[in-house]
Amino acid sequence: MGVRPATLEPGRAIRNAIVQIDGEKVALGHAATGRLQMLLFERGHWCSSCRRHLGLIAEQRNEFAARNIDIIAVTHEAVSDLNGRIYPFPISPDPNLELAAEFDLVGIDEFGKRTIRPATILIDESGLIRFSYVGDDSRDRPTIPALLLALDHLV
Repeated sequence: MGVRPATLEPGRAIRNAIVQIDGEKVALGHAATGRLQMLLFERGHWCSSCRRHLGLIAEQRNEFAARNIDIIAVTHEAVSDLNGRIYPFPISPDPNLELAAEFDLVGIDEFGKRTIRPATILIDESGLIRFSYVGDDSRDRPTIPALLLALDHLV
């Protein structure tokens, strides 16, 4: 597991974070009563590990839905790069790493370029972080069974 920033420790409140979904700004941490928001920070579709992870999450969408979890992916891509990407959950572009910076998730990739560090963050309806996992590199992320098990054991 990568080094998780102190700002992403479970029990901490998120700041006034906003994602862009289909051109609309949506505030995070305001899930419907009894639901959780799972944010998936991914580098982008050019990253094979990220593309694979998004596909695996999509395949198990019913497992997440059964746990009352709404999924939002955030990628280091421009809106135009997301055209034609079809997943059963929204993808928010973060081409300037603004949201990634708010979550302390800006890192350096293997080519020396600034990008998003892969992370999975679960936020409850009151804006509290319930779970977070931050990877060291593009391949470092929880497996889907491990993630579902962790979600099942949230207090």
